[in-house]
Amino acid sequence: MKKHTITLAIFILTLGGIQAQKTVVKTYLEKVHAGYKVGSAIGHETYNQIEFGAFYQKAAAGGNGESQALAVGTIGKFESEFTGIYVAIPIQDSDEVDFKIQVRTGITNRRIFTTTPSLLAHYKPVDQIRFGFGIGFRVLTPTIQSSFSISF
Repeated sequence: MKKHTITLAIFILTLGGIQAQKTVVKTYLEKVHAGYKVGSAIGHETYNQIEFGAFYQKAAAGGNGESQALAVGTIGKFESEFTGIYVAIPIQDSDEVDFKIQVRTGITNRRIFTTTPSLLAHYKPVDQIRFGFGIGFRVLTPTIQSSFSISF
């Protein structure tokens, strides 16, 4: 799966250069039921602010998800990694703030298909940098996400 993610990332970088659109690189921290997850993503943003790309997410340092799952009594329901693709569609955009609906879909723990919808808000102090905050759902439980993005 990592080979496919790397191939998709190279394709997105090439596509951004060919069409002179934005390539977006982001890192994020997400709070889920069993603990914290850290992730990174690379994507392409079209001229009408639709963003699509690939992401990789894993349990934050200090816990692999399984130990956190044991603490909350959800043995067998922990998530050690989540890899896949995403699309984010704008619902409101201005010079400094934008709101997007994002859907990530992929493989969790290399065996379970997962789809996670989110509502994201971004603050853009300059055109190339965005700070984000979002809320979403994973396995019918709420999640909170913060992010940092650079576009070029």
